[in-house]
Amino acid sequence: MVASHSLSSSTVFGIGLLPTPHVGFLGNSSRSNHRFSHGQECQICGKRGHTAANCNHRHLSAMTAHTFYSPKQVWIVDSGVSHHMVSDVSRLNNATHCDSIKQVTVGNGEGLAINHIGHAAISSCLKLPIIFHVPQLKANLLSVHQLCKNNICLITFDASSFCIQDRLTNQVLLRGKNNNGLYLILYVSP
Repeated sequence: MVASHSLSSSTVFGIGLLPTPHVGFLGNSSRSNHRFSHGQECQICGKRGHTAANCNHRHLSAMTAHTFYSPKQVWIVDSGVSHHMVSDVSRLNNATHCDSIKQVTVGNGEGLAINHIGHAAISSCLKLPIIFHVPQLKANLLSVHQLCKNNICLITFDASSFCIQDRLTNQVLLRGKNNNGLYLILYVSP
């Protein structure tokens, strides 16, 4: 049974997904492709006259960014998103229907609907208590802010890897590698 969940009207979800390298995974809504194209600068290539949703460079970055992993197999660790998000509701435990008209706002100004809210875990010690199901996304996005806030941990990045540590004990909870500019965590089934 799917319960109903409502977000308060004062909650604002301003999420800057662009111009990070994973823009190639965002949904391509045909109704929005031309809505912002007149005189706007593309957030991927910097040219005017088209949006990131229909930029030729978008597909190139998507192909090179995930040479070894499908977007559905990984979490992309992202400091630019305010909440954890998945495109497939089956990735969530106890998904509840979201009765709100609130949306996730992406870099080109497009609003993407939040259909469900649920939870999951990356490991036995890293929990994700609030995850938005946003069907138009093409990748699972892991919010650095939410991960650190909910797990009392810290994340350090360098050019080739990242490390998640318990903030109180400094115990290493998870290590990961950089994959063509993206910091990835392999997805664990709920």
